[in-house]
Amino acid sequence: ETPLAGKDAKLVHELFSFNAPDEFARAVKSAGVDFVSTANNHCLDRGLDGLKRTLRILDETGLAHSGTYADCKPDHEPYLITVGNTKVAILPFTYGMNRKGIRGAMPDEGHFDLLHPAGAQTYVTGKKGIAGRVKSALLKPFKEEQKVAIKKALGMTYNTARRDDRLNEAEAAPYFEKLEKMIKAAREEADVVVFYPHVGSQFNPDPGRFTEYTVEKGLKYGADAVIASHPHVVQKALYKDGKPVFYSLGNFSMSPNSNYLLHENHPEYGLLAHLYIDGGRIAKSAFSIVKIIEKSGEMLSVYPVGSLIKTADGKEKAQLEKDVGRIVRTVTGRDPAGGPVREEYEI
Repeated sequence: ETPLAGKDAKLVHELFSFNAPDEFARAVKSAGVDFVSTANNHCLDRGLDGLKRTLRILDETGLAHSGTYADCKPDHEPYLITVGNTKVAILPFTYGMNRKGIRGAMPDEGHFDLLHPAGAQTYVTGKKGIAGRVKSALLKPFKEEQKVAIKKALGMTYNTARRDDRLNEAEAAPYFEKLEKMIKAAREEADVVVFYPHVGSQFNPDPGRFTEYTVEKGLKYGADAVIASHPHVVQKALYKDGKPVFYSLGNFSMSPNSNYLLHENHPEYGLLAHLYIDGGRIAKSAFSIVKIIEKSGEMLSVYPVGSLIKTADGKEKAQLEKDVGRIVRTVTGRDPAGGPVREEYEI
């Protein structure tokens, strides 16, 4: 969820505008990742040139990718991988891009797999009263991260959980028609089709209306599984029409010390979705839980909770069990059987 636009495009410490060094791609590859989605709301944070360079660096690194494209055309081929003797198609789409990232004219939408007009919003936001408008005016000269720090210092609300409840079906129709077309094309070539939408309600453990609509459409069009991301906290996972749906995997690598995070819903935890494929179909799905740990002045480390519990002391163990129990209940809607901290959980 970041461009690799090069140092000339500025590597900055900002809350909402990203650009990572090329070394990040190599770190992802060395961690064991084979494929990444580039369809997300930050893909244009350094404009179309940054997007194109990102794809070039991923190619040079040997990281397969899909969701955004250097060439511009109405339709792109589904991305296929082979697992054993099974062909799996992965279809990443994004609800849109950040308005701030679109500098100048919006690039042609043929560069992206979209679910919604680029730059448009799926979130419902309330109108600010007089006090809210005054606060916004006073904070306007400051950068976003400074605004958050000031609000925290003054005891003000610095961020709120979003809800993507805005749904205009007529507005979204052309984009979902493309999704349907791509899923049907994937069905002709692949045994298993995985729809991977970047969509959801940031920091909210409950999916919103647009997310639910997106999931329903993906399954209706023929996807065998839906695995989503964007909220930065985990959400429910379940079987819908006999097909596994993960509404949000949460985070795999994100600084838990970021200024604007809402910690009550545990953004330091994430899910790894497990799809067991047998005979050219998904026979079973499950998940494991990882935790991100960041110590001052050190890099982020990501650990399976099953390994963390083995070295945790009494207090750490109790807190880990409490946190993981809450994550499992959020995902499955039930208490974890056989103890909260395990290697794998069924949905």
